[in-house]
Amino acid sequence: LCAQKLGDQKKISFMERILSGENKELVLAQSDYESAGGKATPEGRSKGTVYASLLFKDEETKTQAVKLAGELLDLQEKDIVNERDGAAANALIMAEYFYEQNRKGEAAEKYLKAAEYFRASGQDTEDKAAGALYSATDNFMACGLQGDAEETAKLLVNLYPETKQGKKVMNLVK
Repeated sequence: LCAQKLGDQKKISFMERILSGENKELVLAQSDYESAGGKATPEGRSKGTVYASLLFKDEETKTQAVKLAGELLDLQEKDIVNERDGAAANALIMAEYFYEQNRKGEAAEKYLKAAEYFRASGQDTEDKAAGALYSATDNFMACGLQGDAEETAKLLVNLYPETKQGKKVMNLVK
């Protein structure tokens, strides 16, 4: 009976939030995240990654997204074999945020992490990994870290020579 009452209260709260004008997709994502166990479970972390991605789209919730992405990434890295996809997505959220904040060195490092995790994920991630390596190269250049930029560019060309990023990266480091 108590569980049913709690479930009914959650449904009412959920409906009230939507009726008050909150973004339905965001409310659903948060509900899914919490229902799946939040940060405490692999499923919760996966749902939390989706939630963080949605939060990141709105300027008002961007810092909340980055905080959540960082917390999730820390946990996902402890079980990276099983949580690569989420770790890649959360590293990318953080990289984009650091880039926007003109924190190019931190952005480059997170782009490298994202590329590593995308690459390890395998299927359908070649373009994402190449894009992350390209962005890392660009951010290293912006920091004046020419050696790191050249090394990352070479890695990109060696791993993904046929991608658009692989073809255009050498123009960045000339």
